[in-house]
Amino acid sequence: MSKTTVKFDHQVKYKGEYHPAHSVFEIDDGDLDALKASGATVIDLSDELKKTPEEREAERLAQEKAAAEAAEKLAALKEELMGYTVEQLKQFAAEHNIDIKGKTAKADIFNAIVSTL
Repeated sequence: MSKTTVKFDHQVKYKGEYHPAHSVFEIDDGDLDALKASGATVIDLSDELKKTPEEREAERLAQEKAAAEAAEKLAALKEELMGYTVEQLKQFAAEHNIDIKGKTAKADIFNAIVSTL
């Protein structure tokens, strides 16, 4: 989680630790609004909070796109593996260090491989 640097004009207890008045310390970004309401002065925002809404949205969209692409690749790989013979599945498992000990049926080997992806 990102951290923001703050200080208070009075002693404050944050996450079980007392901080003397005017001391500078880091807080979790998620706690910022509540601590500002309690009198915290922001010294330095985390890099995450320095981003504009547009930058955060662009990052969110890029993450969604990357997740969708990864899901597509995974689906394509599963489809490809479905066409493999038992020997090809065993070879794939060996090449990717996937434990298939005790598995002899194609479906069992396939499921063992897919569960690691």
